[in-house]
Amino acid sequence: MFGALRRQGVTDLSTYIDAHPEFLDAAMSVMLVEQVNQTTADLFGAKLREDMNGDLTRYWDVGLPTLRKSLEARYRGESFFQGEAQMRRLDGDVVDVLFATARHGHHQSKSLAAFVDFTDRKRSDKALRRSERRYQDLFQAMTVSFWELDLTAINDLLEASGPPTDGDFAIYLQDYPDCVATILKAAQIVDVNDQTLTLFGGTDKSDLLGTLDHFWSPDRWIDGAAAVLTVLVKEASVTIETRLRRLDGTEFDAQFTLWISTDDRRRGLAAVTDISERVNAFNQMEQSEQRFRDLFQHVPVPVLQVNSTGLLTCLQELKDQGIEDLGAYMAEHPDLVWTAMDNTIIEQANDAALKVLGAADADEVRGPITPLWRDHPEVYARLLQNRYSDVSTYEEEVTLTTFDGRTREGMLTVSFPPALARLGVTINAFVDTTEKKQAERRLRQIEADYAHAARISMLGELTASIAHEVNQPLAAITTYGEAGLRWLSRPTPALSEVREIVTRIVADAQRAASVIARVRTMASRRIHEEIVSLDDLVAEAVLFLKHEFQAHDVKVAHQPLDGSARIAVDRIQLQQVIVNMAVNAVQAISATNSPRREVLIRIADEDVHVRCSVEDSGPGICVDGTSRIFDSFFTTKDGGMGMGLPISRSIIEAHGGRMVADNESSLGGARFSFVLPVVQ
Repeated sequence: MFGALRRQGVTDLSTYIDAHPEFLDAAMSVMLVEQVNQTTADLFGAKLREDMNGDLTRYWDVGLPTLRKSLEARYRGESFFQGEAQMRRLDGDVVDVLFATARHGHHQSKSLAAFVDFTDRKRSDKALRRSERRYQDLFQAMTVSFWELDLTAINDLLEASGPPTDGDFAIYLQDYPDCVATILKAAQIVDVNDQTLTLFGGTDKSDLLGTLDHFWSPDRWIDGAAAVLTVLVKEASVTIETRLRRLDGTEFDAQFTLWISTDDRRRGLAAVTDISERVNAFNQMEQSEQRFRDLFQHVPVPVLQVNSTGLLTCLQELKDQGIEDLGAYMAEHPDLVWTAMDNTIIEQANDAALKVLGAADADEVRGPITPLWRDHPEVYARLLQNRYSDVSTYEEEVTLTTFDGRTREGMLTVSFPPALARLGVTINAFVDTTEKKQAERRLRQIEADYAHAARISMLGELTASIAHEVNQPLAAITTYGEAGLRWLSRPTPALSEVREIVTRIVADAQRAASVIARVRTMASRRIHEEIVSLDDLVAEAVLFLKHEFQAHDVKVAHQPLDGSARIAVDRIQLQQVIVNMAVNAVQAISATNSPRREVLIRIADEDVHVRCSVEDSGPGICVDGTSRIFDSFFTTKDGGMGMGLPISRSIIEAHGGRMVADNESSLGGARFSFVLPVVQ
């Protein structure tokens, strides 16, 4: 290529390349690596030396300027070239090298090239330059107050007279107050950063240049003077906590760090950090620890401090044995629970714990936790499994036996704070809910009694319908009986007719009995949850209210669900809800003269829930009543108690559902709906 250029009259290769930059790519493609030594192969990341053979393109894509210079030197007839370059390794990484090339002694068409890897040196140089730049920026960019001090005067004094003592300068200077002032007034602040302006309240850096004594609380001057002497005499940095003073005279707690420059001991550097918050936090921490001790003792919640060191040792032995399922292991080794309880030691108990646990004093409580769980070891077994699984907190409603033999119910919380857990200490808190649980049981009984009373009241409202349902089969029985007697009184009894009559009498008797059975069921106090079909319950309720619908000339439609939606409920209570919703719909329609008198009971599937809606063609819910419809004693009916819907909603919510009301009925009136979870 060089020969062709010379024949064209090219004398300056640099000018030619500027005009024809593609020359470099062409040159790289024709220059071939024929042989390399192992050091070069290692430098370029080649597994085999032969892997490097080929054109130069893959090595010089990042080092073209150096390659160009070497070609220009060769074109000028120079036999040797050396320069720094970046080159591409076979794995794609870039290395910094010193590149040298020379003509081959016997083959003018060939060259010898050498590479010296100085990537690490280049990185060090770059790091040094970055460090210098960072240092230049650091002074201003630091988030703490930063001072540059001139300690020449003090240093000259020490060199002339020698150090005053080899001991603690703070103690020494207590006897030389004049020396303290001299040291602080001799130390000159020559530069500060912007953070110093913020901390000390100046408007310009010049406000803060001067001697150190202006920035120290007078009663802490010794701190500053001792720090200066320590740094200059012992040539070591010093950090102290002291009190400094702002330009406006206010004082604050500060951490003051002073050191001297490694290349000039007359130049000091100081960093000041406002530690007022930390000092206040430390003081508050001390107060907090005292409050914790007071809180532990006087908090109204029973709290125990338990040492589980022995227990943790036992559990660790099981883990070392490879036991993963502690529950299965305890099933095979039931004594483990009792051993674990004996190794769980109560160390402290607060006053509330002593009271709830029926202990005369703290000494009675101290010792193994076994007495509390002797009647309920299964609770401690569950706690043990959670501890074995390294769960940080365990909570459960439990029943325990007190030291005086009483049984208490409540919420047990056992926490394993990491800092205490390492010491084997756990905190047990027990919220006594015995009286609350008893009150809840009484409340549930009252609610059940009230719901029962509401059912009885509803049956009272349906007395006419019930009487009609019973009178119809009884009247039919009477008629059939009289006819049967006449047929039997004939000279030749019509036995076939009598048989048919008796069959009808039995059917009507069963019909009357079923009506009475439904009434007795509705009036029952029995509470029993079972899995039933919601459509079946609706059908039973419609049958129960058949005469009620007929008496008020209301057409009822039951739109069942495709398939069977089964729910876990108390049959009687849920029938009470459906009957109440249907009766309310009939009464709403009867209160108007609307020609459309319809009720639609619709069952709809909602994935894991099922919805029952009762829609009517009545006037709907009044605006004022929409938000209060489920309030106790709220009613829109004359003589109404206002308890049917609140009781219905409480029944639905007790079964894990929800109940709503709106005016979105497809029949133009009100729509009452409830949703219950489906049994999967």
